Amino acid sequence: MASLNRIMLIGGVGKDPEVRQFQDGAQVCNFTLATSESYTDRSGEKKEDTTWHNIVLNGKLAGLSQYIHKGSKLYVEGKIRNRSYQTQNGETRYVTEVVGLGVQLLDSKPQAQLSAPAQQPSYPPQGGYAPQPGYAQAAPAQAPAQVAGPQPPAQPGYPQPPMPPAGYGAQPPQPPLPPMSDPAYTLNGSGDLPF
Repeated sequence: MASLNRIMLIGGVGKDPEVRQFQDGAQVCNFTLATSESYTDRSGEKKEDTTWHNIVLNGKLAGLSQYIHKGSKLYVEGKIRNRSYQTQNGETRYVTEVVGLGVQLLDSKPQAQLSAPAQQPSYPPQGGYAPQPGYAQAAPAQAPAQVAGPQPPAQPGYPQPPMPPAGYGAQPPQPPLPPMSDPAYTLNGSGDLPF
């Protein structure tokens, strides 16, 4: 049986992320994200309902914690995970978390200044998932070849594009249209078309 566990959230970060590093070099980043829904109740009063989500970022995504701060607006795509743990008092606690699979900063200006990129960091990159090692990648586009043949005279100060070969881009011949006297195109006397 097929199943799907996916969640997409847009909201505000509730507290600065907590980052933990493990002995093997792996990182985990935890923070809360608030999503709000506005509605009008039966009496006509506007209400806002806020839900808090526990977000967990692992691996490369945890590295984005340097750009995430309290109040940052984020898009988080992930999966829901329920887990339990034992407290020091022996109590069992249950937690529902969103394990991030993709994050994008939505702030107009990130609070941490980036050195080179003009756009805000996101992972996976916009437009799809990052290429995986071992998968074929598209070859880079080749520059168009120069076309032989007569070129129009160059105007001073303006570069001239190459001319396409003769017949390049020409439309194939189209069948002639039927004459308007064809009964399929005439009105049936009532001003309506016959179909």
